[in-house]
Amino acid sequence: MTPSAHHHARYVDLVTRFRIVLLQARSQSLFFEMKFVYLSSLLVASLSPVGAFAPMPVARLPVLQKQLSPGTLKMREDDEFDMPKMPDMPEMSMPDIEMPDFLSSVDLSGLGDAGESLISGLTEGDIGSRGEAYFAATLAVFLVVIGGGIPYVGGALITLTGLGSLIAGVGAVVVALSGLGKSASVFPATANSNPGLVTDGIYGEMRHPFYAGLLGICLGFSILSGSAARLVFTGALLYVLDVVAEYEEKDLMKAFPEYSSYKAKTPGKFFPDSALAALPWSN
Repeated sequence: MTPSAHHHARYVDLVTRFRIVLLQARSQSLFFEMKFVYLSSLLVASLSPVGAFAPMPVARLPVLQKQLSPGTLKMREDDEFDMPKMPDMPEMSMPDIEMPDFLSSVDLSGLGDAGESLISGLTEGDIGSRGEAYFAATLAVFLVVIGGGIPYVGGALITLTGLGSLIAGVGAVVVALSGLGKSASVFPATANSNPGLVTDGIYGEMRHPFYAGLLGICLGFSILSGSAARLVFTGALLYVLDVVAEYEEKDLMKAFPEYSSYKAKTPGKFFPDSALAALPWSN
């Protein structure tokens, strides 16, 4: 079969398929709509030099139009097509929305003065005494959050931070359990059964190193996995462990009167007080 005959056969097949579809149309309006779409597609195909259909002269369109007339396809003009009646829609009115009081009292007229003050503040005052380090730290963290990471060294820094936190957490748990020895317990309120109060070793640096280790492990997993949800739940764990530690210390004070002096001597709950004192904002 030659390419021309092949294209002609496909064209005849297309005409036959559309005739079958048109014969099934029961609405006069639907018939003319489908007829228009079909004739438009034939016009595009006739003007295309290449494609799935053989070239067809535009002069063939009147012949096809005659072939596709309602009489040729035996469409009955007395056919009826009852459109469903749309239900009456109730009248709708927009509710009156009142502006909250705090929005009505907002005044933005001072933005211009604030901008001028920010710009002039860059050159005013003594350099080094205006808290430039705090400003730089705030700006750096803000840009890291907006940028989604630290350029060049971000991936390596995140990996090292996550691994460091994870290893430190596991180490704290192991050392804390080793220091407790026979005083270790699953439940927090078991001070009466403990052989004695442990205040040396890692417990001389912080009062709850086991809980600190759990926080370090969870923080490390959150950083390594890049999971914001895990980081949020690590914060929730910090709150839960803080409540548990308070409950546990009340039980320890009842069993060991010397716990009050130990608590005053060791102020760090989850972190060594010496490490907290070294932070810039602790002074």
